[in-house]
Amino acid sequence: MLVTNKCLDKLAAARRWFTEQGMLDGPLLPVGMEAVRVDVEDDKGGVVDDDPAAYMVKLASRPVYSVSAKVSHVADSLGLHGLQEAIC
Repeated sequence: MLVTNKCLDKLAAARRWFTEQGMLDGPLLPVGMEAVRVDVEDDKGGVVDDDPAAYMVKLASRPVYSVSAKVSHVADSLGLHGLQEAIC
């Protein structure tokens, strides 16, 4: 339980930092990714409609070799101009 609380504290701190840096403004999914709704059933077999954690992200099915792996290039293509400074 202490480990779980420690992880939750770290997640809360990261979210606060990302919000302060303006990194959570706008869409959370990059271009080309699509959120897919997954129906979750409760103990009685009914579908739960209000479960916010019941989403999946569909990623690319094959690698894209024409995209640079350098952080500066990725940041420029996504319009995240402070990304490299935020990582380092």
